[in-house]
Amino acid sequence: EIANELNIARLIATEPEMKNGEFTGEMIGHACFQKNKINCLQSWLQKVDEEIESTWFYTDSYNDLPLLEYVTKPIVVDADKRLSEHANKNGWQKISLR
Repeated sequence: EIANELNIARLIATEPEMKNGEFTGEMIGHACFQKNKINCLQSWLQKVDEEIESTWFYTDSYNDLPLLEYVTKPIVVDADKRLSEHANKNGWQKISLR
């Protein structure tokens, strides 16, 4: 519902399970977290019968390293020391929104 309110056409996220119109507290498929973000992206691409050549991913979280390493254009936002050092080592773009 939040994606609809913000006019976001495509959203990849952990999907909550609903039964009889109520949330069960469980999820459908994998949690969209760490390396599973790649699985979620690949599943979504297959579902919509799409292929991508260029991918951009913005994050401030070291937990997103697998996806940062997977995409063609990783961008680190307001990174902590650990993520900033990793970005420097890999030549990734770093930006600040502060």
